[in-house]
Amino acid sequence: EVGQGRVRAQVALGVAVVPVEGGCLVTVVQCVNPGPGAPRLFLGRFAARRCLSPLWVAEAMEKTRLSLPAPAPLETAEAAASISSELVARILDGYRRVGSDISGEGWELHGVRSGCTQYLQREGSMMNSKGVGAVQQLRDKIVDFVTSEQGRRLTDDMFASERVVEQLPRADVQRALVGAEVQRVQIVHTITKSPVPGVAPRDAVTCQVVYLEPALRNRAVVLMVPWEHPQAPITSGRVRSIVSGVAVVTPVGDARTPACELTAIQRVDPGGVVPHWAVNTFAPKRCLLPLLVQQEMSKLDRRRPH
Repeated sequence: EVGQGRVRAQVALGVAVVPVEGGCLVTVVQCVNPGPGAPRLFLGRFAARRCLSPLWVAEAMEKTRLSLPAPAPLETAEAAASISSELVARILDGYRRVGSDISGEGWELHGVRSGCTQYLQREGSMMNSKGVGAVQQLRDKIVDFVTSEQGRRLTDDMFASERVVEQLPRADVQRALVGAEVQRVQIVHTITKSPVPGVAPRDAVTCQVVYLEPALRNRAVVLMVPWEHPQAPITSGRVRSIVSGVAVVTPVGDARTPACELTAIQRVDPGGVVPHWAVNTFAPKRCLLPLLVQQEMSKLDRRRPH
């Protein structure tokens, strides 16, 4: 839709990257019809500037020292098997814990806000959080939202960025999770902002597993277990947190009135030094994830053209 005060331009772009000795040859072709009212003087000036696109790319990559490190090679097949079995064992342990997590054992009621029930659980220096609430959306749409970078950004004030480091094969995990239908297994690196002034920002590496459980009301589960990966090393300026959790999306509606119950549990060991008051402040906020998911997904629905 063309907004008021704007002119719709027509743009076509082609980029060719040809490997050559010592780098790549980049050719960029841009065809721009700016629409009515653009002075010829500006057309010539900006067309000449667009010819410099390859130079700008080279300069920007040099400034940021952009690199894409290759995965560290495994020395032997036995090493690969041991790493795989260790990760599968950790996933299986988290899978077995889901039932007790959502049952309410060991959790203290913190409050209820707009239909979202909040629970807290102290575990050593950590304050775990659990939120339970209704989301008026289809199961798969909720799963896609809570596992997307957009969803994280809209529901977490501390969120900075997130990337999938590696997609892993599902076969080993599928054999371990009896009764589940494994949809995807991936390693995710998440960076969060500084929780309070004077405290370093955090990052975390987790293995994220999405699976369905047809025998349990066809619910979907997003399981996160802490992990490490050579493409997400610990860097100066940030503190590595240990994060685990689970989101259980259980359908409670029908095709005409899609609705699900979302139970979201997060365990965060922030690492380093974080004031107790900050831990006690942010843990209850994490309990509100089901409410925030409902609110933000409803906003997105209203913005989409019907």
